[in-house]
Amino acid sequence: MAHIQLAAADLDGTLLREDKSPSPFTLQTIERVLDRGVELVLASGRSRGIIPRSLLDNPRIRYLISCNGALIWDLREQRAVAQKPVSYDDALAILRKAKEYDCVREASVNGMMYVSEYDVETEIALIFPKLRDKMHTLRSIVPDVEEFFVQQHSCAEKLLFFFHSSEAREPLRRWIEENFDLALTSSHPLALEVNAPGVSKGEALRDIAAMLGIPRENVFAVGDSENDGEMISFAGTGVAMGNAEEAVLRLTDLVTEDNEHDGAARAMIRWILEEEN
Repeated sequence: MAHIQLAAADLDGTLLREDKSPSPFTLQTIERVLDRGVELVLASGRSRGIIPRSLLDNPRIRYLISCNGALIWDLREQRAVAQKPVSYDDALAILRKAKEYDCVREASVNGMMYVSEYDVETEIALIFPKLRDKMHTLRSIVPDVEEFFVQQHSCAEKLLFFFHSSEAREPLRRWIEENFDLALTSSHPLALEVNAPGVSKGEALRDIAAMLGIPRENVFAVGDSENDGEMISFAGTGVAMGNAEEAVLRLTDLVTEDNEHDGAARAMIRWILEEEN
């Protein structure tokens, strides 16, 4: 078994339970992994500003992969190591086109994810039905996300759209593919996520490994969704969660328990700490 020096873990559906918190067992396991001298990277589709403080405030976790790899953030020095945003013009054109579809439109700008106030109830119903009281920790609410984006006149780390069905995503996906050179992925069956070309968690993890001089055979990664696929494929030890999408399960023979049963922590114990559990 390879000696793991660098480990990357997705958050939603992986380190986090359905209530969007890590279990005490997961937090304890993270400390044990850090005690081993492993560089642990948080790898999320989330914007930097909505990462749970229970993970973000750990002084021994240095690197965050945010917005599917659009941003690599040094938590210790509070600076961007690398960033690859969607241009203002491309992002605005896509936000405007998305108005033609029945979807929730969101944009990540300067580390926060913004949503229109008139879309909040739809998003709660579709994605966060049990998390109404936590919605303010997951999104910044503005009167209209397109107007806000124009006022900011900034690049977007990521665009995010939620639809009423997975099939309903396809027309917008096809239009983007036909008109732009951008990376498309998803962290949820109802989501479509838009990043700059070449952006993925896998590429970001590859960059961190190269920066630290760690070969891929000594890299571990665990995740559950489409946007974790490149990361799992890159890692010498790539693990799928028990609750992973079928496409992710097909990428690896290494499968752990689901996120409600500490699957990520148990994967770390099995393949990093090399203990039975």
